[in-house]
Formats: sequence, C-alpha cells, structure tokens
Amino acid sequence: MLIAFFISVALFIVVVESDNVTITRTYHSYDSDETYQRFIQTVYRENAAVYFDSFEYDDYIHYKIRHEHPLEFEKYKYYWSENHEELKEYSHLCEYYFSGHDSIELFRTHYANNTQPKSFFFHCSFPYSCIGIECQVETRFVLGVIFVLGLILSLYFARKCIMKEIKQMEKIRDQCTRPQYPRGPRFMPPMTPLEAPPPSYNVVFSSTSPPSYESVVRDKVTYTLPSYTSVA
Repeated sequence: MLIAFFISVALFIVVVESDNVTITRTYHSYDSDETYQRFIQTVYRENAAVYFDSFEYDDYIHYKIRHEHPLEFEKYKYYWSENHEELKEYSHLCEYYFSGHDSIELFRTHYANNTQPKSFFFHCSFPYSCIGIECQVETRFVLGVIFVLGLILSLYFARKCIMKEIKQMEKIRDQCTRPQYPRGPRFMPPMTPLEAPPPSYNVVFSSTSPPSYESVVRDKVTYTLPSYTSVA
C-alpha cells in the first residue's frame, strides 16, 4: 500500500468518492505522451466534425461539445460528464483533469452554455489503472502477482528440500536396521569334512564273522574288527 501511495503521488493521481462511485483523477503523463499526441490529432483535427460544432472566435477555432457523442479513440471512449448513461454501470471511473501541459484545443472546448469543461471521464477494467488518458496494468496488481509467485516458489523449494531430507533420513535409518543378508531362504554350500567319518555300525559288524561253536563252548571267542585308516 505504501508503494502504491508513492506511485500515485508521482503520477499525480487523486482518488475521490462521489455518489458511491470511485473516481481516480489523473493528469498529463509523459509516459503516454505519444498516445496523447495521437489522441489530439485524431479527435480535434481528423474527426472534429463528428464530436464538435466548430466556430471562430478572436481568430481562433473553438469547439462546442456534442454531448451525445463520446470521444472515441482507439479502444477508449471519453465522456464529458461522469453522469453519462454509459458510465452508470461502473463503480470506478477515471477523470483526466486538464493542466498547463495539455494541448490548447482542450482549453478552447466549450459546453452548449459556453462554459469550459475541466476534465473528461473514461473507464479502466481490472487489473488496469488510469495513467494519463489510457489504461495501464495496475502497479499493485503486478506487485501482488510477483509476491504470490515468489511465495509459491519459496514454498515449493522449501517442500522439496524437506522431502529430500526426509528421504535421506529414511535411507540412513534403513541402513542401520536392515540385515546385511537378504531375507528369505538362503543357499548354504556343502561343507568339506576335514577327516573321513568312522564306519557305521552295520558296516563294522556285517564284515565280522560269528564265532564257531567250539570257540563258544571253550570260552575262547575272539573278534576281529576290520581296520580303517583316517584320511587327513
């Protein structure tokens, strides 16, 4: 708001309230000087017969306003009264106030009762504001858009950084808690024995012949075990 205020002062913009209608008063703007010169050329020289009844006074041409005809220039319409029927639908109007920087034709313009107008009116739609005799993008709107875009970008990059940090923390946590081997069944390679196992019971006794009857009777029973050698 403070920036908009200083811009308004720099452009000689005055805002007034009149019958529930906001009127922004502007003056000659050198930023739109080229447009202004085209306006004077079109309205007062090329199409003067459409908008005025011209007459000569003190060797100068004067212009008497025809109220039924607003001044039409490019995409704009300019009205000599804020109460014109076509302006009643708008709650915000622009008033271009004549000053010493304006063309002499404006000061030789008269109403039907020979009084001189001090300004004319036109309308600018949002997001445009009154600058001189034309509508330009409102500074507050541009600043607002820049602020909103900056806020959105800041939130986006902040969220992106936060999500990146979260992913890194999850990765570190998973590395600390996750087992080093994959889950599920694992294949164990066969182990090579360091030495051969002893023979089984069946092998030992299947090769042993039973004692004879005479040996048993004489209590002379001997057993011969097969020998085996260990493999280192």
